[in-house]
Amino acid sequence: MSDNINMLVLGQKIREWRKAAGMTQKELAEGVTSESLISQLENNSYPTLPNEDILVGICNKLGKPVSELLRNRESTSASGTMWFYLI
Repeated sequence: MSDNINMLVLGQKIREWRKAAGMTQKELAEGVTSESLISQLENNSYPTLPNEDILVGICNKLGKPVSELLRNRESTSASGTMWFYLI
């Protein structure tokens, strides 16, 4: 996994996908990890990228590919606007 992963974007995506799925943090964490870790990820307070098993488990429960979660970067356009995109 790459050091280029933007943890803020990762947490935002997890929260967005979880809410769109109508799940609580506890429901998402069930059988995958702790509710606390989900909260920390979503609030950008988890210090490192979680292990692959946790990321796969989260994405599987949310029906999203891991690649969509991990392949995010920040880019600044010529106008100075910050954009997030998937590569």
